[in-house]
Order: sequence, then C-alpha cells, then structure tokens
Amino acid sequence: MMKKTLVTALMAILLGAPAAEAQHKAEITPFVGYLWNGSVQTVRGDVGVKSDIAYGAILDVNVRSGGQFEFSYTRQDTKLQIRELSGIRRDLTDIAVNSFQIGGLGYTQKGPAQPFVSLTLGANWYAPKDGTITDGQGGTIAIKDEWRFSFALGLGVKYFAAERVALRLQGRLGGVFLDTGGGVFCGFGGCSLGLFGAGEVFGDVSAGLAIAVG
Repeated sequence: MMKKTLVTALMAILLGAPAAEAQHKAEITPFVGYLWNGSVQTVRGDVGVKSDIAYGAILDVNVRSGGQFEFSYTRQDTKLQIRELSGIRRDLTDIAVNSFQIGGLGYTQKGPAQPFVSLTLGANWYAPKDGTITDGQGGTIAIKDEWRFSFALGLGVKYFAAERVALRLQGRLGGVFLDTGGGVFCGFGGCSLGLFGAGEVFGDVSAGLAIAVG
C-alpha cells in the first residue's frame, strides 16, 4: 500500500507540475551535504548508522515544461554503531552507505529562483568496509552487504545565477524499509538480531552546483 501511494505521488509530480522555463535538456549537479540516520531496535540494543557528511551527484532530465526525471547517487562513509542495553555505545564497523534513487522533480514557479518538490524511490546499499563487525569481546563476526528499498521526499530551490549554472539547495526526508522480525546485515554468532521495527527514518541537507547540458 505504501509503495503504491509513493508511485501515485511521483506521477503527480511529473505530470502535474506548473510550467517553468527550461532551455536545456538536462542538468548535472555534484553536491555535498549532511545525512542524519535513524536506528532500529534489536534484542541487543539500538543499531544504526552514524550521521555524517554525504556527497554525490544528481542527473535531472526534462520530460515536460516544469517537470524533470531525476536520478541521484549519494554516498556516506561512516560507522555502524550499537547502543547496548547497558547504555554503552560502540562502533561495530566502518561502513559505506550508497543510495540510488529514481523519481521526479516539479517546479512550483518560474523565474531565476525556482522552488521545487521532488519524490524519489530506490534502494540503499549498505557495504561494511572489511566484511566483519566486532562482537564486543575482542573478536569479529563476518557480515554481508545488504540492499534495502528506500524513498525520499525533497524540498528545495534552484537559483540560476547564469543561463546554464544554478545553485541548488535541498532538504530531504525519507525512509528505509527493513524486514520486521529479520536481521540487520546479519546475525550475531549466526543468530538474527531480531528487529522489532519495520524501518528507519533519515533526513539530509545539501548544496550543489547544477550545470545545464544539451
């Protein structure tokens, strides 16, 4: 039901956005920002990815006046952490969080400053750096990469200081869907971590330079 609602909202953004002037076919935007990650409750404590700097690139392709198809890639090099039931917080492993998102962007008005709303769907790839986590007793446990469905809703503005160059400022709020009753990445000692929740919420802010091409 949630996925169907997201797809419906995405089509509304692409097909129902007000007209905006566009003299180019696409835009490429390298960006940098800060990503806040949530956590999930497990039988051993709260497990989550440490909030940190993130960077990436966005490709926007014009599909109609005022609407763009959007593909984005975001990477965050950070740490997987656990806050144990005792209250102690410790690092489990270095981890790279890669987010691949596809969706749409719609402008709300014309002019040099163009506010927009975006909605994207995709997947997050969680890749532990060395394929292991610490067990808290001086040992390590092998773990595997994981892919999870995700989505993001964004609000922002593009300010065109020149015909083909714009400053893009954006904030997003999204979610990552996990499997209720499953595990995060892998189990400790071969056992599931036993998730009690179905997902986590994240948010980010970013700034980038949009360069028009075509």
